[in-house]
Amino acid sequence: MYSFDKVLGNDHIKDNLRSVLSSGRVSHAFIFSGQVGTGKKLIAYTFAKALACSKINSPCGQCISCQTFESGNNPDIISVRPAGKSIGVDEVREQIALKMRSKPYSGKYKIFVIENADKLTVAAQNALLKTIEEPEDYGIFLLVCKNYNLFLPTIISRAIVLNVHPLPSDIILSYLIKNNIASEEEGEIFASYSEGSIGKAAALAADEEFKDLRTNFLKILETVENGNAADAIKAAEEMANYKERVKDGLDVMELKYRDALVYKSTERADLLAESFLVKSAKGLAKDKTLMQLTKRLEAVIQAKRELLQNANARLVLEVMLLEIKAC
Repeated sequence: MYSFDKVLGNDHIKDNLRSVLSSGRVSHAFIFSGQVGTGKKLIAYTFAKALACSKINSPCGQCISCQTFESGNNPDIISVRPAGKSIGVDEVREQIALKMRSKPYSGKYKIFVIENADKLTVAAQNALLKTIEEPEDYGIFLLVCKNYNLFLPTIISRAIVLNVHPLPSDIILSYLIKNNIASEEEGEIFASYSEGSIGKAAALAADEEFKDLRTNFLKILETVENGNAADAIKAAEEMANYKERVKDGLDVMELKYRDALVYKSTERADLLAESFLVKSAKGLAKDKTLMQLTKRLEAVIQAKRELLQNANARLVLEVMLLEIKAC
């Protein structure tokens, strides 16, 4: 059931939306921007449900509007999704502009939830802008996206932008344990690599390959730290064999160097992302300076950037590991 109580974290957004509902002063356009798995779509649809609810400052979950929403049949809430890689101008005209001409069936508003709205083409955005600029009194647009900066400035200026933040690791850990997705120790691992996304954490918990990958990359890191340049070259070859999963492996290395750097700076185990591996963080930090750990971390981050730009994986990994050996 969609309700604000089901939304984890992002209290600033929930408070903002509740204030809008209680005041009755609703803008015609809202942008919910955030990374995958942060709950932005859940927040947007909960807000849509609340706007259509017959009660004030709800959703109540009991009225006809709420019940038809939960069954996916509320005629006053229209979902717009990309049919392919983008949302074109024809889709905007057919799914939004034409439907906007008819008044709401029963509620006060007709609400359009545009999922993956940053996939709107420029032509589609211009078509949408015409509707947003001169909306019907009952028209509400909720744009859900990863990056609102891909919108035209004219659209951004006419919308309330709500940045949905990644969730803290403790909230994700609590969710994993409460829903029997992972034990506390394993949950710490998945929460650490989740990048603030419950969806990613749950996916990692079900991913047996990731567990093996993490173990292997930690072994590779240890080999590189204790070996010579030739060992680093060999390790790069081994890492490159993971192909599309290399980024996950670099996430493992990045977190390990991050924890070592944090412990070197503070000597506080409670600040580590993987606090149960404090002994490992101590060992990695013991004989290295802050500068050496920083350069190691920077080398991993730079390698991740280059791989995202489709650079040659083997070459990028070799350079990264040789830089680690050199510092």
